[in-house]
Amino acid sequence: MIVIKTLQKYKPEATSKALSILFTVSEQAVMAYCYFTWELRTSGEYYDIVSQKEKQNLCQLKRDGIYDYNQKCFSEGKSELMCRDRFLAIWKFLHIVDEDDTTIDKQDKLYKVRFLLNHLIAKFQENYKPDQDLSLDEGMIPSKNRLSIKQYIRNKPVKWGLKSFMLCESKTGYVCNIEVYAGKSSGLFVPSLGSTGSVVARLTSIVQDQNYRLFMDRFYNSPSLSRYLLEKKIFSCGTVLTHRKGYPKALLKRKKDMMRGDFDFLCSNGLFAVVCCDRSPLYFISTFHDPREVTTVNRKNKDGTHIMPHNSHRNQAL
Repeated sequence: MIVIKTLQKYKPEATSKALSILFTVSEQAVMAYCYFTWELRTSGEYYDIVSQKEKQNLCQLKRDGIYDYNQKCFSEGKSELMCRDRFLAIWKFLHIVDEDDTTIDKQDKLYKVRFLLNHLIAKFQENYKPDQDLSLDEGMIPSKNRLSIKQYIRNKPVKWGLKSFMLCESKTGYVCNIEVYAGKSSGLFVPSLGSTGSVVARLTSIVQDQNYRLFMDRFYNSPSLSRYLLEKKIFSCGTVLTHRKGYPKALLKRKKDMMRGDFDFLCSNGLFAVVCCDRSPLYFISTFHDPREVTTVNRKNKDGTHIMPHNSHRNQAL
């Protein structure tokens, strides 16, 4: 604009020529990056963008480069829906939340995607009824972006990303409910369960009173949580830490006190605490297994010789 005003002041005859050159160059540059058409013209382009992004995830692209897009994502007839540059432009400017909306809680670290996340979870629950067996565990959404909620977990295959707690169908891995960790939650909190047990309570609130069976590891499981879920008509099973409140100390065993195949259990009002020994004692609790049922499996030593079956147990009532 400064150049144009200068031309208008000192050389008016050159103004029209300068404008034509400037607009021609600008138009070519804009067409090269497709910024002049980044708005969604039709509602169908929403589906085109989502399908294109899903195909990109299936292609397992390492970068958003021209070669990968041309060779993988924009082949097989997809280019007729949307060109590569248009997709990149729309994806860059895509925004879900209205920043001017005063009803939005901007203290929520996920407020920019909260609407979409809640919508997807509702659709997941509406369009599919899971099998009886469910699994609850944490997962990582890969990300190295500059986010305050980004986590680093050393022992995970994906070490950097967004930590999320997921309730899934054990058979297929279908996600029934999910909670992205963003610090202290404002949702349901059960004081007797603590913060970790309250995560389980929030995720399983959608399957209460339906006799589902939940499997989880010792990071979540505890006797108080098992009793809480049993009151909600949700059966549970999983390993447990022996220092959890309410776990019977009578079951604590040393490795030299048990042989491979030995097991012991205690019962209390539908809750079974079990210890069994393979290479070392393993502790778990369940609310739907019968600890008196014994199954024998064939095992081998390192030298290839078979291990003779050995089972001994005792049972008590708390």
